[in-house]
Amino acid sequence: MKDRHSQHGALTLVPMPGFEDIATLLKEQIERKETPVDIASPIFGRRSSKEPFIKLKKKHIGGHDCVILTSGPGTPDMLVNLFFLLNHVAGRRAARITVITAYFPLSRSDRDEADDEFALPPLIVSLMKTAAQGRLDRIISVDLHASQVVMAGDPGLITEVSMFKRVFKQALEEALQTHDKIVVHYPDNGAKKRYEEAVTNVADELDCDIFTTFGDKRRGNSRDVEIKDIYRDVDELEGALVLSVDDEAATVSTNLRTANTVRERAEIHEFWAIVTHAILCGDAVENLQLDHSPLDRLYVADTVPLVNRQFLNPFVKSGKIRVVSWLTDLGHIIYHHHWDTSIRTTR
Repeated sequence: MKDRHSQHGALTLVPMPGFEDIATLLKEQIERKETPVDIASPIFGRRSSKEPFIKLKKKHIGGHDCVILTSGPGTPDMLVNLFFLLNHVAGRRAARITVITAYFPLSRSDRDEADDEFALPPLIVSLMKTAAQGRLDRIISVDLHASQVVMAGDPGLITEVSMFKRVFKQALEEALQTHDKIVVHYPDNGAKKRYEEAVTNVADELDCDIFTTFGDKRRGNSRDVEIKDIYRDVDELEGALVLSVDDEAATVSTNLRTANTVRERAEIHEFWAIVTHAILCGDAVENLQLDHSPLDRLYVADTVPLVNRQFLNPFVKSGKIRVVSWLTDLGHIIYHHHWDTSIRTTR
């Protein structure tokens, strides 16, 4: 290992705002594998005119294998900072440029909405490539909202990895400590397609029996969702712990509607929601604070960091939100990417 050299230069982590501490932890983790890591932290700001600026020196950038650390949601500030940073890293002559955006920006806008909204991932990818002066090598994201997001880039540009199995396994292990009957609920066909195989694999690993229900969720658009009915092992809901699986929780309103629909069908014991991405925006705090909430727990990965969102601390401390860290997985991904070995085993 000591004699091995990456053809892309030394590894440098370039953290976006809020990812500086994460970069430090990743450096410690990766360097235990005899892989030196540098950190180049850009400075972002706004001038008195409110125009944005960025400062980034060439040290640890020029000739280096640069990995930008960030995550959605794709707010205007996040996107502007990302485009500015890509342009500066390219301008400082990085040997290779990779963006790890755990939650792909604007990924919920993955298809045209009626006659007034276009799908936006192709635009985001195009702007990222342009900002990087055509030198963007790879985008790595976690549990994309829809598989077609991968097609927004050239072949091999966007790589999807999954944290769902790790989050679900922790939830199921904790469920088995106190419950004998467990029902896994898929709120819509998309969740079933994405996660049914992983759920089955985890259940086999833990040698446990689970029942399954499917929801009929009708989506008029990305903001208009109606829960229609529940099918399959509905008779097994009585007295069960229900684990509802999906890719993200935004305002938590859909999770609450799903929980209410399930509770209307049977006297269940508890309802836990399991998602990868904790967007937790809009009315999320109010929805999590509801008295007699139909949602008992929310399991999430920290792909969208929670540490900088102090308003979520009470829910984490109380156990309402259970956080499964993806730091170790992220370190493995960066390590294998740097040495040009497959990261598919982390999927």
